[in-house]
Amino acid sequence: RISREPVHFLAPPPGGPPLVVVLVIGESARRDHQHMYGYPVPTTPEMEQVPDLVRFDNMVTPFDYTVGAVPVILSGYDRLLSGAVPGHDLVSVFNAAGFDTWWISNHPRLGPYDSVIGAYSEQARHIVYTTVHGGIMSSPVLDGRMLPTVDGAIANARGPVFIVLHLFGSHENAADRYPRAFAHVGTPYDNSIAYTDHILAHVRDSLAAHGGPATLFYVPDHGVRVNECTAGIPAHGDVRAAYAVPFYFWASAAWQAGHPQAMRAARDNTQAPFTLAAIPASVLDAAGLAYQGADMARSALSAH
Repeated sequence: RISREPVHFLAPPPGGPPLVVVLVIGESARRDHQHMYGYPVPTTPEMEQVPDLVRFDNMVTPFDYTVGAVPVILSGYDRLLSGAVPGHDLVSVFNAAGFDTWWISNHPRLGPYDSVIGAYSEQARHIVYTTVHGGIMSSPVLDGRMLPTVDGAIANARGPVFIVLHLFGSHENAADRYPRAFAHVGTPYDNSIAYTDHILAHVRDSLAAHGGPATLFYVPDHGVRVNECTAGIPAHGDVRAAYAVPFYFWASAAWQAGHPQAMRAARDNTQAPFTLAAIPASVLDAAGLAYQGADMARSALSAH
């Protein structure tokens, strides 16, 4: 489902200082368990303190499972829409625009639930997996294992860079997804949300320390059943709350100075309804990239 057609940009990729764009794909994270969205448990203490963080309040995923949702995040491709045509994936578009591209993942590279996503990762120029084959239900290494690689990709950037960071997040079994320091926030599921908050804050701090124009997007693929018919053990399942996910955007001061209209539009759009299909256009918009066939009006950074 990955397009091999050439990318025809509407304008040459913008020049100026090298841009760093990071897309963090979360896992199994519900919006209603995020403190910054009104949940009473302090699950998002670090990102709540980030200046200029834009929090979108009405993002939904069309799928409650990864292999359906992640292709939407990366290319807008919805496998259940009649007549859906595979489009360009983000990694390939950034390659064509001359960006150095990274795929950094704590998911297995191959497996019954992973090979579809692995096909997207193979487009990147740098591919780093931190867990092992068949690790989907085992205890993988914690998401923090990826941070040195992320820090290096940001700090050593000598040109424009696009990084996809694929978290294991709050995937079942949630009690395996966080270190001991995060074991007392709330339930195991809440603890895993708080650990993801810590990971996101670290990535944002790394971008801020690098200086220059940079943007950070965070959206999970889907949520899970937490207490609904699971005896308190989070598991994948078709319930309403599994489709309502958080969506954040952060941009450095240098990026904001060069994109005042886009930043204003983002703030104006915080209550607008979005699906994951808005992510490709939003990420491209942040990089100043538009190509023939891309529906840029879907972007969360667009006044349209």
